Amino acid sequence: MASRIKNNKQVKRNTRRDKLIHLDKKAAIGEEEAKHGESKVVYKSTKEIMRKCRITNRPVKDANGNIVSDSVEISVVWALHLEKILNRPHQADPQDILRALFERQNQHRKAL
Repeated sequence: MASRIKNNKQVKRNTRRDKLIHLDKKAAIGEEEAKHGESKVVYKSTKEIMRKCRITNRPVKDANGNIVSDSVEISVVWALHLEKILNRPHQADPQDILRALFERQNQHRKAL
């Protein structure tokens, strides 16, 4: 029992040490990238160090449900998805809307 407690404490100590080493490496990477002007990498490193959010890499699936791994294919899948969502019929010109509203009001007045 005592050896198990001792081993558990050792594992926790090693975990804390490894975490600090990992965070130091992330900070060093962030500093290097800041020197080169890579703000995206600096931002991700800072968020991970501060533990504000977790950066996840979720798989992207195409229309058939197959996982896409190539960056070019991922871009194509996103482009098709956004085109499908954002592709709406052309909205009428605001002047046309006002003209139709006035015509309708005039027709309504004439009917009375």
